[in-house]
Amino acid sequence: LEALDAAGLPVVPHIIAGLHFGQLLGEGAALELLARKPPPLLVVVACMRLPGTDMAQARAITAEEVCGVLIRARELMPETEISLGCARPRNADVLEALALRAGVSRMALPSEETVDLARQLGLEPTFYKTCCSVRLGAGAAAW
Repeated sequence: LEALDAAGLPVVPHIIAGLHFGQLLGEGAALELLARKPPPLLVVVACMRLPGTDMAQARAITAEEVCGVLIRARELMPETEISLGCARPRNADVLEALALRAGVSRMALPSEETVDLARQLGLEPTFYKTCCSVRLGAGAAAW
Protein backbone atom coordinates (compact mmCIF):
# COMPACT_ATOMS: atom_id res chain seq x y z
CA LEU A 1 0.00 0.00 0.00
CA GLU A 2 2.80 2.39 0.85
CA ALA A 3 4.58 1.65 -2.43
CA LEU A 4 1.39 2.16 -4.44
CA ASP A 5 0.72 5.41 -2.62
CA ALA A 6 4.29 6.59 -3.14
CA ALA A 7 3.92 5.85 -6.86
CA GLY A 8 0.76 7.98 -6.96
CA LEU A 9 -1.44 5.07 -7.93
CA PRO A 10 -5.04 5.16 -6.72
CA VAL A 11 -5.92 2.28 -4.42
CA VAL A 12 -9.39 1.04 -3.52
CA PRO A 13 -8.88 -1.76 -1.00
CA HIS A 14 -11.43 -4.54 -0.74
CA ILE A 15 -12.04 -6.43 2.50
CA ILE A 16 -13.61 -9.85 1.95
CA ALA A 17 -15.65 -10.64 5.05
CA GLY A 18 -15.49 -14.37 5.77
CA LEU A 19 -12.64 -15.24 3.41
CA HIS A 20 -11.37 -17.86 5.88
CA PHE A 21 -14.07 -20.37 4.85
CA GLY A 22 -16.89 -18.27 6.25
CA GLN A 23 -15.10 -17.28 9.46
CA LEU A 24 -13.94 -13.81 10.43
CA LEU A 25 -10.22 -14.05 11.00
CA GLY A 26 -8.03 -11.27 9.62
CA GLU A 27 -10.60 -8.63 8.71
CA GLY A 28 -10.05 -6.59 11.88
CA ALA A 29 -6.28 -6.57 11.41
CA ALA A 30 -6.71 -5.54 7.76
CA LEU A 31 -8.95 -2.65 8.80
CA GLU A 32 -6.47 -1.52 11.44
CA LEU A 33 -3.69 -1.60 8.84
CA LEU A 34 -5.76 0.51 6.45
CA ALA A 35 -6.71 2.95 9.21
CA ARG A 36 -3.06 4.00 9.53
CA LYS A 37 -3.54 5.89 6.26
CA PRO A 38 -7.27 5.72 5.51
CA PRO A 39 -8.15 5.35 1.84
CA PRO A 40 -10.73 7.67 0.30
CA LEU A 41 -12.84 4.62 -0.63
CA LEU A 42 -13.07 1.15 0.92
CA VAL A 43 -15.13 -1.72 -0.46
CA VAL A 44 -16.42 -4.51 1.78
CA VAL A 45 -17.74 -7.69 0.19
CA ALA A 46 -19.03 -10.97 1.60
CA CYS A 47 -17.36 -14.24 0.79
CA MET A 48 -19.63 -16.27 -1.45
CA ARG A 49 -19.96 -20.05 -1.55
CA LEU A 50 -19.63 -20.63 -5.27
CA PRO A 51 -20.43 -24.08 -6.65
CA GLY A 52 -17.43 -25.94 -8.01
CA THR A 53 -14.94 -24.12 -5.78
CA ASP A 54 -13.23 -25.06 -2.53
CA MET A 55 -15.54 -22.52 -0.84
CA ALA A 56 -18.75 -24.24 -1.97
CA GLN A 57 -19.10 -26.07 1.35
CA ALA A 58 -17.77 -23.27 3.54
CA ARG A 59 -19.83 -21.87 6.37
CA ALA A 60 -22.04 -19.00 5.14
CA ILE A 61 -21.05 -15.71 6.73
CA THR A 62 -24.01 -13.96 8.33
CA ALA A 63 -25.33 -10.50 7.53
CA GLU A 64 -24.57 -9.50 11.11
CA GLU A 65 -20.94 -10.56 10.77
CA VAL A 66 -20.49 -8.61 7.54
CA CYS A 67 -22.06 -5.59 9.19
CA GLY A 68 -19.68 -5.96 12.11
CA VAL A 69 -16.85 -5.45 9.61
CA LEU A 70 -18.67 -2.41 8.16
CA ILE A 71 -19.19 -0.91 11.60
CA ARG A 72 -15.56 -1.43 12.56
CA ALA A 73 -14.47 0.18 9.28
CA ARG A 74 -16.67 3.20 10.02
CA GLU A 75 -15.28 3.46 13.56
CA LEU A 76 -11.67 3.31 12.39
CA MET A 77 -12.10 5.45 9.27
CA PRO A 78 -14.91 7.97 9.81
CA GLU A 79 -13.95 10.04 6.74
CA THR A 80 -13.61 7.10 4.34
CA GLU A 81 -16.38 6.41 1.87
CA ILE A 82 -17.48 2.81 2.47
CA SER A 83 -19.13 0.71 -0.21
CA LEU A 84 -20.93 -2.61 0.12
CA GLY A 85 -19.64 -4.24 -3.04
CA CYS A 86 -21.40 -6.47 -5.52
CA ALA A 87 -19.74 -9.69 -4.32
CA ARG A 88 -22.33 -10.80 -1.81
CA PRO A 89 -25.25 -13.23 -1.81
CA ARG A 90 -28.26 -12.01 -3.80
CA ASN A 91 -31.60 -11.65 -2.02
CA ALA A 92 -29.62 -10.33 0.95
CA ASP A 93 -32.16 -7.73 2.08
CA VAL A 94 -31.15 -8.18 5.73
CA LEU A 95 -27.50 -7.53 4.88
CA GLU A 96 -28.38 -4.47 2.80
CA ALA A 97 -30.65 -3.02 5.49
CA LEU A 98 -28.03 -3.53 8.19
CA ALA A 99 -25.35 -2.06 5.93
CA LEU A 100 -27.40 1.13 5.50
CA ARG A 101 -27.67 1.44 9.26
CA ALA A 102 -23.97 0.63 9.69
CA GLY A 103 -22.97 3.71 7.74
CA VAL A 104 -22.21 2.60 4.18
CA SER A 105 -22.36 5.46 1.73
CA ARG A 106 -22.48 3.30 -1.40
CA MET A 107 -23.96 -0.04 -2.33
CA ALA A 108 -23.63 -2.01 -5.55
CA LEU A 109 -26.85 -3.41 -6.95
CA PRO A 110 -29.21 -2.65 -4.05
CA SER A 111 -32.63 -4.26 -4.03
CA GLU A 112 -35.72 -2.13 -4.50
CA GLU A 113 -36.56 -2.77 -0.84
CA THR A 114 -33.20 -1.33 0.17
CA VAL A 115 -33.70 1.74 -1.99
CA ASP A 116 -37.11 2.24 -0.36
CA LEU A 117 -35.53 1.85 3.09
CA ALA A 118 -32.85 4.41 2.21
CA ARG A 119 -35.58 6.89 1.33
CA GLN A 120 -37.44 6.10 4.58
CA LEU A 121 -34.20 6.86 6.45
CA GLY A 122 -34.08 10.27 4.80
CA LEU A 123 -31.38 9.38 2.26
CA GLU A 124 -31.58 10.31 -1.41
CA PRO A 125 -30.32 7.42 -3.54
CA THR A 126 -28.37 8.31 -6.65
CA PHE A 127 -27.63 5.65 -9.23
CA TYR A 128 -24.37 5.32 -11.14
CA LYS A 129 -23.66 2.75 -13.84
CA THR A 130 -20.19 1.95 -12.62
CA CYS A 131 -18.21 -0.49 -10.52
CA CYS A 132 -18.23 -0.11 -6.74
CA SER A 133 -14.48 0.55 -6.91
CA VAL A 134 -14.73 3.67 -9.04
CA ARG A 135 -14.36 6.90 -7.11
CA LEU A 136 -17.21 9.23 -7.97
CA GLY A 137 -15.37 12.47 -7.24
CA ALA A 138 -14.85 14.65 -4.22
CA GLY A 139 -17.73 14.30 -1.81
CA ALA A 140 -19.88 12.24 -4.17
CA ALA A 141 -21.74 9.34 -2.63
CA ALA A 142 -24.56 7.02 -3.53
CA TRP A 143 -26.76 7.98 -0.58
